[in-house]
Amino acid sequence: MANVSDASRFVSGNMTALIPPDQPTPIADRIAESGARLILSCFGPAGAILAEAVTFARAIYDDGQVAVAREALEQRLGNLDHRLAALEVRGPVVRITGERAEILVLAVRQANGHTVSYSAAEDGKRELGLSAESYFEALQELDQLGVILNHGFNGVGVPPSVFVELVGQVVPGVLAEREIGEILDVFRRTKNPNWVNREEFEALTIPIARTQHMLEYLEQQQLVHLNGPADSVERLLFLQAQLLPRGKRVLRGDEILG
Repeated sequence: MANVSDASRFVSGNMTALIPPDQPTPIADRIAESGARLILSCFGPAGAILAEAVTFARAIYDDGQVAVAREALEQRLGNLDHRLAALEVRGPVVRITGERAEILVLAVRQANGHTVSYSAAEDGKRELGLSAESYFEALQELDQLGVILNHGFNGVGVPPSVFVELVGQVVPGVLAEREIGEILDVFRRTKNPNWVNREEFEALTIPIARTQHMLEYLEQQQLVHLNGPADSVERLLFLQAQLLPRGKRVLRGDEILG
């Protein structure tokens, strides 16, 4: 298995980003686990993260089952490490390192705290200590690879799929599969999954901004649709959420995710 003790890996297609951890040594095991999980996520129609989230959502039906489902999920994720080496040889790898990785980490952190997921260019340059030339040159590379949303002088954001892949590495203690599973369980247990008010998602223990981006990811995967315009960046940026036909099939188990 590759050594990822000093940096974690983000994989999308055949791209790998080396992401400096927030803390160098205490979360080395967590980084190794994330590396294995994220490499697996590019194999399959919606990725391992979504598949695990659906499994978790199906397993929750009362308070007693929540702890059991979480323990089973974490055990499955921990068993993925041994597959890393085999998957790494499947194709060429593009590494995202240095200033590019730092910009990507900053964008994910910004998205984690804000429903509108982009950070101002001036803030990014100042926080990373980069010249304008270095900053925008790095943005061009990341933009070409498709791992950021480049708003030019207005700032930079991340697509929902990239946010879901990376947030568990950038923000210690976050397990994306678990949180997406809790979001999907709202649809599973509601009386009318075609008309779920945003208040039901806001009542979860997941921060509002992260809930927003994870629901955008589910919309990107054609499992849900978000209705209504935003009326406040302090709340979820929709009024109701609708479970789409694909989402119903997936939660019933009629469509299997890879």
